[in-house]
Amino acid sequence: MFVLASLFGLPVADYDQSFSYLLTTILLCKSLWFLSCLFLSGIIGSSVHSRLPLHLFFYPVSTTVCILILDFVCFQADLNETAQFLYAAVVLLLFLSNILLFINYEHQLEADTEALRLQSENRRLQTEKSYYDILEQQNQQLMLYAHDTKNHLAAIQGISDDPNVQNYVAKLTDQLKEYTRNCHSGNMMLDLMMDKYETECKLRKIHFTYELRTCNLKKMDDMDLVAVLGNLMDNALTAAENSEQKTVSLTTTFRNGYDVIVLSNSCNDLPKSTGSHLQSSKTDKSLHGIGLKSVTRTLRKYQGDFDWKYDDVKYAFTVTAMLGDREDV
Repeated sequence: MFVLASLFGLPVADYDQSFSYLLTTILLCKSLWFLSCLFLSGIIGSSVHSRLPLHLFFYPVSTTVCILILDFVCFQADLNETAQFLYAAVVLLLFLSNILLFINYEHQLEADTEALRLQSENRRLQTEKSYYDILEQQNQQLMLYAHDTKNHLAAIQGISDDPNVQNYVAKLTDQLKEYTRNCHSGNMMLDLMMDKYETECKLRKIHFTYELRTCNLKKMDDMDLVAVLGNLMDNALTAAENSEQKTVSLTTTFRNGYDVIVLSNSCNDLPKSTGSHLQSSKTDKSLHGIGLKSVTRTLRKYQGDFDWKYDDVKYAFTVTAMLGDREDV
């Protein structure tokens, strides 16, 4: 303010005598400070996402120059009190417009980032759905081959009287049973997912149990089933693998007109959360944590939601998801 007083040729005492002079000078100082911070953020920004685009600086630069010129003109002119306050109001609006511009830019940037995350999640679900489709084709061919082979082995066993041959054929027949589908819920996509996660649990040395006879989630579209159950299962397997007990259990049932999914897994520590919302435990929060948002968004299509609880005695984390009839969207 001393520098501005010297620049405009005003006594410093004038700021104490006129509130409008004091307000406009403060706003000019704040505008210069705001502009300086923007330039510093552009220089110091360590990543592309933290740097502001150059064209965004045009407005604060132009408004700051306008305020500076208007200050110089008005301080040199002899304005009445009404004109001084009108001028101060204009300067205040110009300053606030800069703040609102960058607030709006920040919100738009967050919205665009969220949209990109959702697109990435949708692409991932599409890829996973394609994987299940390919897996189903391979399983069908493999089961057909196993079925024909068992018939051939049964024929060999029937025409041979050698006990060694019969024992050998019996062992081969038992081994072929491993190539048949273990889950028979009546929902092909659900069966494929269970077979996939059962294999994955064996590789991770996780004890996995499931009970799907009461409810096979047939009302859900395949993509929606992958979005909900796939994301929940992925989180459960990650937590169980890092726990001591290494257990995961899945149960589906039907209650009061709703399909209910109850998924429990061993978990050594209480999950991080903000209120009822779970937080990602992964280091890069910008790339992770979208899975549960996808679960919530998909369940809302079926007038449903999910809840969770943690048992610090059994060290068990349980998610309960409920879904009704699909809404027309």
